[in-house]
Amino acid sequence: MKEVVPRSRKMVALWDRASAGQWQAAQTTAKILELELAGIELRDEPYDYERALSMVPADHRGAMIAMSSPIFFNDRKRLTEVTLRRRLPAMFPQREFVDLGAMLSYGPNVVALLERAADYVGSPRAPSRQTSPSSSRPSSSLFSI
Repeated sequence: MKEVVPRSRKMVALWDRASAGQWQAAQTTAKILELELAGIELRDEPYDYERALSMVPADHRGAMIAMSSPIFFNDRKRLTEVTLRRRLPAMFPQREFVDLGAMLSYGPNVVALLERAADYVGSPRAPSRQTSPSSSRPSSSLFSI
């Protein structure tokens, strides 16, 4: 986001219980990058994204980063619509948000990960190459705009 919205040094991050560890890592990374993150924790389902974003300090409304959460993913259409209505540059962890109109995503290439998993279970549709468990770290990420 720092490169996408270079004038915005203050941003908001949405997180929930499932993404608390990511939120902690984001705070550490933000300090290194000299960014200020205002975190908004969402607790009660269904999440009220409009209300959450209205609570963001005015000087942190330049961009938004959403942590990876199963609830955010299930709500991807609603969450994307909120950011579009607010004209809020937003980064999400999955490409499916971009497919719905969000600005960008950056995260692991899930299709590639599933293809690698198929190698381990011996799927007839999987490539015939052999991989060792020690090489099971993701080898590609997907950046979508």
